[in-house]
Amino acid sequence: MANWPDNVPWIALGFTEVPQDGTIRTAMSAGAAKQRPRFSAVSRAIAASAVLTAAQYAALKAFYYTTLAGGSLTFEQIDPQTGASATWRFNGPPSGAALRADGETLTADLWSVSLPLEILP
Repeated sequence: MANWPDNVPWIALGFTEVPQDGTIRTAMSAGAAKQRPRFSAVSRAIAASAVLTAAQYAALKAFYYTTLAGGSLTFEQIDPQTGASATWRFNGPPSGAALRADGETLTADLWSVSLPLEILP
């Protein structure tokens, strides 16, 4: 299994967790709805962001497209909440927007990058 590239900061600006709903509800003709587990284990969606240099962004894209075969493979990395190693995968390609380094001049030297990820059970 692949590991996160050493030359790319890990979730540098922060993240938002969106837990997957692991239940399914069935309406009854009378009375309360029934509810049961949908899965035996639930993944956790993580929307992360980072500001990367052009070289770091290129390394991230190479990791996604080459090492992870376009995001189809998983990788190992630390869970930022527990500090334990976890199995991750991308939910889509990383996307980036060039930043204005001095507030006025648009440059491709710095990128604001969004990372759609999930932690697998």
